[in-house]
Amino acid sequence: MAAGCGGCAAPTCQTSYQTVERTVMVPQMFTENRTVSEVAYRTEERQRSYTVSRPVNETRTVEYQFTVPTYETRTREIPYVVSRPVYTTQQRQYTVMVPEQQTRQATRQVCRMVPVTQTRTVCEDKGSWQQVTQTYTSNSGCDDCCVQTCTRVCNVWVPNFQTREIAYTVMQPRTEEVPYQYTVTVSRPETRTASIQVCNYVQEQKTRQEQYQVCVPQTRTATREVTTCRMVSEQRTANYTVQVPYTVQRQVPVQVCRMVATTVTCQVPVTTCASVDTPCNTPCNGCNAGATTGYSGNGNGNGYGNGGNGVGPNGNSPAPPAPQSNQSAPPAPPSPRPDSNT
Repeated sequence: MAAGCGGCAAPTCQTSYQTVERTVMVPQMFTENRTVSEVAYRTEERQRSYTVSRPVNETRTVEYQFTVPTYETRTREIPYVVSRPVYTTQQRQYTVMVPEQQTRQATRQVCRMVPVTQTRTVCEDKGSWQQVTQTYTSNSGCDDCCVQTCTRVCNVWVPNFQTREIAYTVMQPRTEEVPYQYTVTVSRPETRTASIQVCNYVQEQKTRQEQYQVCVPQTRTATREVTTCRMVSEQRTANYTVQVPYTVQRQVPVQVCRMVATTVTCQVPVTTCASVDTPCNTPCNGCNAGATTGYSGNGNGNGYGNGGNGVGPNGNSPAPPAPQSNQSAPPAPPSPRPDSNT
């Protein structure tokens, strides 16, 4: 170790695995017989009484009265009034409507078609046929060596559209008032005198003999046989079958799940750490300057560490070494392994 320089503590850790046994609860299915109650039905014959009504016909003789119509012929005088016609000649005036024809003047509207000249624009094609030379290729063989270039002359229509104004005549309706004469028939009242026969009725009182029939009712007595129906009650018995429920106890196998304690073997990691002093090859003012030395903990997360203080020209004392940890941490609870069925 160099003069004036402390030792550098480097931790040494070693991990090993330890076999431990743990007890876990494993569910297992068991078959148990349990007693259950069931409702069963048995057939029983029972008897009941009921009342029925039976019709009984009875015949007896009864007297009854009835009315018979009797017709009588009687005579009576009936007064009545008659109207006798009496004719007289009288002069009377009356009015008749005599028809006559009259000529009247009137105007009416007449629709006539009048020619009207109008213009419109038309488009005309004043083109012409022109000869155009076209070039095309012809393949008369099976390969490319037989391709020939040929020309031909075709007639092609070349359009030349031009517009111009043309006049045309259309017929349009025109309405005019035209006078005309028409004949109507009118009725003219005319008073005339005529002799007519007037019939007047004179009432006279007269009487006549008339025979009529009167219905006189007569009451008579007779006998007849009447059949009546009387209902008689009777008691009867009938047998019927009923289903009577009763409780039956029986054993039923039932699957029950229970937790059974089982011992399993687990591998638990154990970490052991120790501090070893080694010489420092660096200058005293730079050995572990401002460094922090710590030791990893075991599986439970416990660790030891100290903050290193730098040793330099300012005269601070070196940091003490970390305490050695030779005691392993308590193992974590094991997880059951799939292959442990003990």
